[in-house]
Amino acid sequence: MKNIPFNGKTINQAIHTTAEYALIRRPALTDLIRAFTDLFLQKDRCMAHLSNHIRPVDLTGSHDRMMSGIPLLATLSLAPWREPLEIAFEWMLPAVKQTFPVIGGDVDAIMGSYRDGSLQLVLLAEEYLAGSFKHYDPAAQSIGVSGDTLGFVMRTVLSTALGPLASKIGEGMGDKAWSKGYCPVCGTLPSVSFLAGPSGDPGEFLKDTGGQKFLHCGLCSHNWRINRHTCPVCDNTDKEFQMYLMEPDQPGERVDVCHKCGLYLPCVDMREREAMPHFDTAAVCMVHLDILAQKQGFKPLSDLPWNRIEG
Repeated sequence: MKNIPFNGKTINQAIHTTAEYALIRRPALTDLIRAFTDLFLQKDRCMAHLSNHIRPVDLTGSHDRMMSGIPLLATLSLAPWREPLEIAFEWMLPAVKQTFPVIGGDVDAIMGSYRDGSLQLVLLAEEYLAGSFKHYDPAAQSIGVSGDTLGFVMRTVLSTALGPLASKIGEGMGDKAWSKGYCPVCGTLPSVSFLAGPSGDPGEFLKDTGGQKFLHCGLCSHNWRINRHTCPVCDNTDKEFQMYLMEPDQPGERVDVCHKCGLYLPCVDMREREAMPHFDTAAVCMVHLDILAQKQGFKPLSDLPWNRIEG
């Protein structure tokens, strides 16, 4: 893997170690892993910078909201966080262009729209967060880019801006209960899950029966606990409809599949790992299991930039 300069005080070393671990085992994925590793490193730099620009969130009434199944950021305006969104935009678009030169022209066009004031950054971020993309096609057409590229750019920007915010919210949530399959902070579906030791500490690598299951948000990176035998989407708890797929010579990585809804989710078994991975990087590094699951007719629980597999 190429040498990527970084400041150890701000860059997550776990990104490097997770990528190196996968590259040794799966060299065929080198180009994909390198690309997203570069992007995640820049994202981590930006999030460290943004930690000083995040406005506090009023968690008054959060317990009642969560008891009703309402994510904490649902229905909230992102206008107060315009500055972090703009910083993330300025930091991340050059990284997207450098990492994925094939869409460089589209990235330049999106940046030009932002510079001339025609790109409604906050509105597009709010729509992405809400899962309603009313203005995306018109915006993409007016800029002259594909809707997929605009969505990828906005996901990258929003994810970067939300990371420090979700971290602060997570600290203030305490032990509030949440049993849903979508993120209690932003409402997004998980990109990956992980099994922790029996105490729930992801750092415990006890090869014991049981253990606890956590979901990792694909957008804001918040982690939350869920019943180990519950499908995050359809709430199926019938073990007859659940199974997992894995490669026998690569323990610690699998995809959990649900025959009831036909969806799958990659899973990292921390009881088989010696170090805490960077979960976004780990999700990219398990794309070979995405291929395995999709070949058997299952669809990804979350539609992510790296799991759109054709053929």
